[in-house]
Amino acid sequence: MQVSLLVAFAFFAVGAPPPDACAAALPEDLRKAASREFPGGKLPKQSDNLSEDIQYHLDHGGDACLGVSTGSFTGRGKKDYGFLLVDRKEVWLIVATLKGKTWRFEKVWKGSTDYRLRLFVDKAAPGKFEDCCLDGELGPGQVVTFTSDHEVVVTGLTESSDIAFFKTAKGWVHVWLSD
Repeated sequence: MQVSLLVAFAFFAVGAPPPDACAAALPEDLRKAASREFPGGKLPKQSDNLSEDIQYHLDHGGDACLGVSTGSFTGRGKKDYGFLLVDRKEVWLIVATLKGKTWRFEKVWKGSTDYRLRLFVDKAAPGKFEDCCLDGELGPGQVVTFTSDHEVVVTGLTESSDIAFFKTAKGWVHVWLSD
């Protein structure tokens, strides 16, 4: 009997799909709170990105989830979560912060679902950041330069653009790192 149960378990384990790296990247209580905060919004999945971008990320020390990153993005010295949330025809960069037992969410940036397959979230170490590509007037929240004493959350398109976001007392600002 034990042998047949072991064989049955091995059969199901081999036939089971691999776990989604993005599901594991966000704590369950954060996932539940985000579902309440953004009804109808879709949390990141590994399959949201192209397989070649996932493989590149794995080859360079990352995991298989390009839609989630962690760091001290708000400067509190505690772990925050940056993630991409699809809501209708928009993709939002969300930063989630745990205060006490309550998750707080900030919409940091909005993009189009037209290029969700190429979007990523990452972090950058503290330092000075300068806009690479300023051409004309500054956009909303855009600055020419900022210096951060804590990690910054970065999003953009793989093989294309990077935008670094920094939390200030007045809200989020950003610079284009590449275009």
